[in-house]
Amino acid sequence: MQIRNELHTLGNLTEILKKALTRVGVPGMSVAIYHKGEIVYAEGFGKRNAKGDPFTPETLMPIASVTKAFTATAIGEMVAEGKLDWDTTSVSKYLPEFELKDPLLTSQLTFADLLSHRTGLPSIDMIWFRATESRRDLIKRLRYLDVSSKLKATNLYNNGMYAVAGEAASNVAGVPYEELVTTKVLKPLGLHNSGFSPKEMRKNPNHAMPFRAQSWEEAQRGEFVEGYLDEIYMADAPAGDMYSNVLDLLRWGRTIMNYGMIDGKQVLNKKSIEETLTPHSIFGGQTRDPEFAPALLYGLGWMLDSYKGQVLYRHCTAASSINGNLN
Repeated sequence: MQIRNELHTLGNLTEILKKALTRVGVPGMSVAIYHKGEIVYAEGFGKRNAKGDPFTPETLMPIASVTKAFTATAIGEMVAEGKLDWDTTSVSKYLPEFELKDPLLTSQLTFADLLSHRTGLPSIDMIWFRATESRRDLIKRLRYLDVSSKLKATNLYNNGMYAVAGEAASNVAGVPYEELVTTKVLKPLGLHNSGFSPKEMRKNPNHAMPFRAQSWEEAQRGEFVEGYLDEIYMADAPAGDMYSNVLDLLRWGRTIMNYGMIDGKQVLNKKSIEETLTPHSIFGGQTRDPEFAPALLYGLGWMLDSYKGQVLYRHCTAASSINGNLN
């Protein structure tokens, strides 16, 4: 991939990013910028492991909740094929194992509800943390969970419901969730450096390790202790257990910005991408800086925002942010 680092147009960006790395106490990172049809900047900063190996644009790293947009997009491809629908059929019709204590709520919840965090269901993250049971068996236990019987317009973040959505789509497709996302999204886009689980990521020698520091001051001084990559694959992996690098994520962002088109070819269904970028719920109770939108909205796997009047699609993980006007 050709990268044209135009430092004369980007000013002292490299120095700014180096200072930011120290100021915010981050051991390593990579940054890529796409502008007017070209990658104009791609650099790595800091270290990716305790040996001091450098972080590069090719360095693989977990992308956490950025995974959610990949899950929603794969489901959108199945919607386009007529195998699923967003907001008409109950998810329990696609996955009978998904049953809540309230049968009415079970019959109401659709993919749009699960993927926009508007179910009102409480988080089950700690219950499923490092669970070794199958995803399907864990989903069966949800019938014992005490829940509200009222759907919410506001966003109640729930990783477990992404696991349910991914498993339901997998059940209809007749293939594992990982294969579904690979065949519907990763391969069509040519994202050859993206995949699932830290265990697979570490097979590539250019991968980032986690670090921890005892205090903010130690982090700013670069006094980190290397952590470990968990061997246990997340039970709620469709919510957050993919890995990638900034070059793949930049290609991914370009495709989303162009509503499923990349390199002049429509590789993802335009209507489905538009649906994932349509507001479905609201993050409530936040005081916002006036440079941002009055309210932070959530589509299907994407946070929907604006900055100084410019459209911004992003997620909690910084690597996911893309500006709708970059292209």
